[in-house]
Amino acid sequence: GNAEAFQSIKRSNQRHKALKLNSKFFFFVSLFHFSCSKKEKVNKEQTISKVLSDKFKRQVRGDRATRKAAFTLAEVFSPFYLSPRRVAFTLAEVLITLGIIGVVAALTMPTLLQKVESEVIKSQFKKAYSVLSQAYIKAEADLGYKPSCAYGLTNIKEDCTALRETLEKNLAIIKICENNALRNGCLPKSSYGGLDTVIQANNPDLSEDELKDAQDAMSANCSGLNKSNIENNSRALVLKDGVILVYYSNGNFAMPNYISVDVNGTKAPNKWGYDLFAFEVKSSASKPLYLTGSGGGVAGLGGSGGCMPVEKGGMSSYEYFKNVYK
Repeated sequence: GNAEAFQSIKRSNQRHKALKLNSKFFFFVSLFHFSCSKKEKVNKEQTISKVLSDKFKRQVRGDRATRKAAFTLAEVFSPFYLSPRRVAFTLAEVLITLGIIGVVAALTMPTLLQKVESEVIKSQFKKAYSVLSQAYIKAEADLGYKPSCAYGLTNIKEDCTALRETLEKNLAIIKICENNALRNGCLPKSSYGGLDTVIQANNPDLSEDELKDAQDAMSANCSGLNKSNIENNSRALVLKDGVILVYYSNGNFAMPNYISVDVNGTKAPNKWGYDLFAFEVKSSASKPLYLTGSGGGVAGLGGSGGCMPVEKGGMSSYEYFKNVYK
């Protein structure tokens, strides 16, 4: 019995030793495996880091022969182009862009400036018309009667003189030229054309006889708008805002029933139908004196038969009224 018990204990001890040995073996095997796995993982991470680092270095500080120092216009608008090394346009692209901008500006600026100038003159036309209209109404009220001095009526010289003197009291005048308006500085240095010279300029193909007939037709009723009359015989006023007013000259008498007005003064273009217009002063039993536009050009030569000269491309004051107040 003791022998069997002893053998049983011996076998139990042997199994325990074997189990203990196996546990140590598995522990060291596991530890070795863990160590290897950790080293492999570290090596993998180091490898990946090195690859990424090398790739980034090639992108940021890459070889001069392969690195690109700028980006193209196509790349600018590409949502996938995110490289930080492309930091500017190329010189060629900048020059091309500037060239395109210059061409567009050259094509559009003249038209834009012309439109702006046209709008400015329209505004000045309205202002000048309003100021003069109010001055005529006030002059009649100051006189206390309706003077017999209006376009298309039989005019009494004394009434026209009284109207002109009273009118000028209601205008902010800084300079008056009794005559020789060009020489005395009331007109622009380039002066104005007259109905005679405008007819000739607008109709270069007229024969001498045709031109003479046209000028004679003008002289019958509109000789006060000859160039020489405007420059030498007409009474001219310069207003505080720069507007120039020229009375129609009947001999040496300034008629306030027909006036020419340069709405922007000495500024260009100083051309009939552009910034220089003629106005007729009308009378009516039902309302005070009032200004209307004048027809332009000689009948039979494309004009309406009015006295106002109209240079090519311009409009008579009658037409301009319709254009401004449409």
